[in-house]
Amino acid sequence: MREHKITKDNYLQAAQMDKQSTKNYFAKSINKTEQQKALESLLLDAINKGELDESAPYRIADLACGGGTLSYHLSSFFPNASFVLLDYNEDGLELAKEINAESKDRMEFIQGDLRDLPLQDSSFDLVFCWGVFLIFNEKALQPIINEVHRILKPKGKLYASSLFNTEFDVDIVCDFKDLTRESGKAGIWGRYTTFSLPTMQGILQNYNAFTIHPFMPEIDFPRTTHRGIATYSVKVLQDSHLIQVDENFGGAFVGETKSDENMSAPPAGD
Repeated sequence: MREHKITKDNYLQAAQMDKQSTKNYFAKSINKTEQQKALESLLLDAINKGELDESAPYRIADLACGGGTLSYHLSSFFPNASFVLLDYNEDGLELAKEINAESKDRMEFIQGDLRDLPLQDSSFDLVFCWGVFLIFNEKALQPIINEVHRILKPKGKLYASSLFNTEFDVDIVCDFKDLTRESGKAGIWGRYTTFSLPTMQGILQNYNAFTIHPFMPEIDFPRTTHRGIATYSVKVLQDSHLIQVDENFGGAFVGETKSDENMSAPPAGD
């Protein structure tokens, strides 16, 4: 077991500040999202090809587990597997314990940092890192990818979801302030990175191979009035002539990167 340190960065500060809204968000994910359905489709395809065995006693790591809803669904998908749910936000782990109460005998909950995982070498068959890569830039993501590689068994697999630019060799950075959350109202900015294929090839160079599976949900995302980065990123761009956005706007404000590079905002998505 490795010594690890939890650092109080903007992301953790925002997550702790948004405790109640985060709980409400993850509670909705008890119902399968379109992204969860897409993941299960990939897993079924691997099972049908003989690459995975749904009845195997896999050891699975759910990294940056948030409220634990991914493991909630995977615990039924892999009924004989054991899980380690890791997050460096204590509030998220407490919610994960609550959501996964029925499967707690197969689950271990650990507070830890992705950059220095408190997990043993070559100890996991499958690692899931869902909706996480996008909050890091290339430099910050590389050591995380290396840590995941370290804890995977020789034939282990990493499943990750992120934002990818598969059409152009350009990384896209988007700064945002979600004014539906307490952190946004307090002035804390978040950042999403959309990685190009060459960047991901460089980051994943220690892996035998990787495949990008495009996720394009066949649904229309409504512009609701209560929340949503995905809902409002396009809306903000359309209304870019507005000088101010009041607190009731309910969306994410897209701004320039801190390096003052001229980059486009990514298209709205889930």
